[in-house]
Amino acid sequence: MKKSKKTIKKSKKAKKKIKKLLIITGEKSGELLAVDVVRELKKLDSYEFIGTGGELLEKEGMRIIEHIQNMEVIGIIEALKAYSFLKKLLKKILSIIKEENIQYVLLVDYPGFNLRLAKELKKINSQIKIFYFVSPQIWAWNYKRIKLIKKVVDKMYVLFEFEKEIYEKENVPVKWVGHPIKFRIPKELRKQPILQLKHKPVIGILPGSRYSEVSQLLIPMLEAAKKIQSQYPDAIFLIPSPSDSGKVFDYINQTISLYKDLNLKVLPAMSLRVMQSSDLLIIASGTATLEAAFFKKPMIICYKVGWLNYFIISLLIKTRYIGLPNLLAKEQVAIELLQNEVHPDNIYNEAIKILQDSTYRNKIVKLLKEIPLVPENKNPAKIVADDLYKLIK
Repeated sequence: MKKSKKTIKKSKKAKKKIKKLLIITGEKSGELLAVDVVRELKKLDSYEFIGTGGELLEKEGMRIIEHIQNMEVIGIIEALKAYSFLKKLLKKILSIIKEENIQYVLLVDYPGFNLRLAKELKKINSQIKIFYFVSPQIWAWNYKRIKLIKKVVDKMYVLFEFEKEIYEKENVPVKWVGHPIKFRIPKELRKQPILQLKHKPVIGILPGSRYSEVSQLLIPMLEAAKKIQSQYPDAIFLIPSPSDSGKVFDYINQTISLYKDLNLKVLPAMSLRVMQSSDLLIIASGTATLEAAFFKKPMIICYKVGWLNYFIISLLIKTRYIGLPNLLAKEQVAIELLQNEVHPDNIYNEAIKILQDSTYRNKIVKLLKEIPLVPENKNPAKIVADDLYKLIK
């Protein structure tokens, strides 16, 4: 019996295989990284994305198996409290991997959970390919994690050049992709209104985005601002709260009501414009310091957490610096004030030095300009996606 022409045509048309990729991220910063990679992958081929994430990944078509709002854990003590939930989630992910025969996994940051998951994945199927975007901070603490990474991670994508050197020495397949803020900031900046400011100097106060940070840092920062204003009566202090509502926003407004003599302005969701417009930043340690480095702004980095968390961290930390600009420059570009050092007098003294000593200030700016953020001005998400496209078959 002869096949019809229609049947022959159908058989010639090979059905395009959709590749499955499991993506695990556990917090908003990780989702932002993951969603950029997903967008770039979609330009290259057909994929089915499954994993943990939020609204951004869901909008790109990911099947969400757990929302990141249930996964965000801050601090060692909080992580212990979340242990039972995360253990159940790990089992759920392993079950999905088995049932759907998923062969490729992209883990994004979230090392405490993701490294454990990688270990378990390799146990159930050693052929699963595991890619990791954003290295655990083995250079800061728990370097022995490198032994596990060598066993379970097929390729590591790192944000910083010095991390690439570490992995190459340990013979772990690695690619330096750079930090996405280099490309994200100009786009985000266009969404924020330009600030028209007549006051000088302009000083940004950025006590963090989490309540635990803001409640520790805002008051000493404002007390320092009072002292600075006594020297610079025309100064203006800008506070970019994370949003225009919520616990942090309410705390900021309640606190600044006690500082009516200060020339203060709260600017919800305008951290980038605040950084761009400021002569000096008093800033919480974290990713925001890298954004400040992008703008080449002199900064005073403050870090203060609960004493139990700090005690545990101090036993584990291996680096001389905690501020990202200092780590990248491999020297102190910005002064770091830790725990009891976060005192109004210390903040004030460094602020006055930066504002009054032009040689000191210019040296800081020069060092910030030399910090490499990306390799050859390429978009990190595109570098990761192009590499994954070659590796996922």
